[in-house]
Amino acid sequence: MLLNGISNNGYEGLVLGNRYRITRWLGRGGMADVYLATDLLEDKEVAVKILKAEFSTDAEFLRRFEREARAVSSLSHPNIVQVYDIGEENGIHYMVMEYIEGITLKELLHQCVRLDWDAAIPIVIQIGLALEHAHRNGIIHRDIKPQNIMITPDVKAKVTDFGIASASSANTITMTGGDALGSVHYFSPEQARGGLVGEKSDIYSLGILLYELVTGVLPFDGDTSVSIAIKHLQENPQLPSSLQPLIPAGLDGIILKCIQKSPEKRYASASDLVGDLDALMIDPDGEYGMLDHFAEVSSTLKVGPIRQEPNYGKVGQIESAMNERRRLRRRDLVIILALVFVAGIALFNIGAIAWESFVNKIPTQSSTDFIVGNYIGMQIKVVEEQLRANGFSTDAYKIEYVPEDTVQKGFVVRQAPSAGSVIKSDGMTILNLYMSGGQTLVTLGDYAGQNYLKAKTQLEATLGFTVTVHQENSDKYLKDQVIRTDPAAGQNVPKGGEVIMFVSIGKERVKVPALLGAPRNLARKLLTDLLLVEGGVQLTAEAKLIPESEQIVIFCDPVVGTEVEIHTPISIRYGTTAQWIAIIHPTPTPDPHATTVPTTVLTTETTSTTIETTVPTISTTAATLPTTATTVAPPTPATIATTVPTPATATPPTPTPTTTATSVATPTPTTIATTVSTIPTPAASLLTTATTAVP
Repeated sequence: MLLNGISNNGYEGLVLGNRYRITRWLGRGGMADVYLATDLLEDKEVAVKILKAEFSTDAEFLRRFEREARAVSSLSHPNIVQVYDIGEENGIHYMVMEYIEGITLKELLHQCVRLDWDAAIPIVIQIGLALEHAHRNGIIHRDIKPQNIMITPDVKAKVTDFGIASASSANTITMTGGDALGSVHYFSPEQARGGLVGEKSDIYSLGILLYELVTGVLPFDGDTSVSIAIKHLQENPQLPSSLQPLIPAGLDGIILKCIQKSPEKRYASASDLVGDLDALMIDPDGEYGMLDHFAEVSSTLKVGPIRQEPNYGKVGQIESAMNERRRLRRRDLVIILALVFVAGIALFNIGAIAWESFVNKIPTQSSTDFIVGNYIGMQIKVVEEQLRANGFSTDAYKIEYVPEDTVQKGFVVRQAPSAGSVIKSDGMTILNLYMSGGQTLVTLGDYAGQNYLKAKTQLEATLGFTVTVHQENSDKYLKDQVIRTDPAAGQNVPKGGEVIMFVSIGKERVKVPALLGAPRNLARKLLTDLLLVEGGVQLTAEAKLIPESEQIVIFCDPVVGTEVEIHTPISIRYGTTAQWIAIIHPTPTPDPHATTVPTTVLTTETTSTTIETTVPTISTTAATLPTTATTVAPPTPATIATTVPTPATATPPTPTPTTTATSVATPTPTTIATTVSTIPTPAASLLTTATTAVP
């Protein structure tokens, strides 16, 4: 089988060392093919480099390769791809390394052409830190180039191929067959002439790499490896700033100091180079690197018009001042770090006390991290059952179909992260399961925004899918429009498989809350909590005279309890508390048909009282009931009868009108009670009692 035109030599599925199962081919380098493999012992993904056949028969090469690879495996640095193991099986020589998801720096350059200087320097600083660690452990890389630098998605640089580069070092530029050893574009002059290679050779190569990153071109190029090597030995490059004017002069100096022909004139260590690059990021206008580089630049060097040649007489003075400033900067840095450390300890202690106090006051909820199992070769339904049993929601894992001729449809062929990995309960990591779709995969189209009936018909009738419709609210899509599908648009799905279609039922609907009588601030909160909007606002004349906090809702439209879509404007009229009370407790309106009936008037020697009783109209045939005034003369007690006759003009129905009796209790009256007895009528019964105090 061919992958990207490169034969994988049938290694896929092979298990090396009874531990590393080759999964798939990743790429090819100058001396090895790279494969993704699974460490069966630790159940994690690794990268396996298998040497090409022409190197597997060279005993001296293999001896150096194994010795250096063993040494490199001892390196442990965040910017170095770790080597786990090295071995041989049936003539296959391999190296097991850390698997890095990302792209090479060369691929990044192909995408971007060049990087801004302030974006390139952080990458080179990381590479410099990796080289410093390797050099401190007595290991020289010998082949620093963009192809040997991995860049992760979070822009972390990882240096690889220490072992291969070191083992392949030789006294000539080319290997058997004329293949360039690594890349001559980045070789130091001593490598080109077969001289002694050391730490400063790596610094030279890193300078060439930095030159290419910020300008987009190589400083030395040619038609053949030999012509390029001669340029490394004899020619000087253009200033980087002459190609990209925004590059600061300090970076020119740093790069040219790195790529000096003589190793003695380069940076003494990768640490010194990193220090200057770090200082340049802080102060781009400072003076760094090789200040007298013009002494070695040929007369044909193109210098930008904005550059001025340095004063050679002051070179020593300037370099002394630079060294002193660097020493003071490092001293200041130590002092600052010490202060930060002390302050950090104090803040940590304070924070620990505060946190402990806070935690003790709130209930805690324990969470359990999940250890990923090995699901490769299992049916997806069984895997989903296991995940659900472990509390996994459908949002915590994702299933993707991949074409796989040799694996039955519905079985997991790949997973990420690998078995043994820990997924935190914070939901930041998703388990990806890659399921075989067999040979009949269909790429699912994008149906978002289409009428769901039309999309459903097409999926079922044309493509043979089983479609399940789930309805949900949507602010973006109108009712009956497709929101999304699961699997998502663009994914491969086995023909005749199941597709879940999420269909919009429009915006979410809520009921207008109980706003009437609520203060203005509370009304706004009630609306906001339900995602409603305060629309047209009206104020009564009285409400305009009081503060906003005292204004009361007296009317809203739509009315309370009406079901509306979220984000609907609600019109509100604000008034005063008195106006709201008047609305809920209105003053009774007098009956326009009421009749005033005067009753008995009691008269004594000193006081007379008139009592009136309002009697509503009894009926259209009932007569008005007149009253008779009776004078009571003390001291003789008497019973005064007042007869209410029936008017001659009307004949009221039964019962016959009654008599109102008034009694005086004592010869010397102090209180005269007048009682108007009930007057039965066909329409209603009226009862009126009046009491008058007489002195």
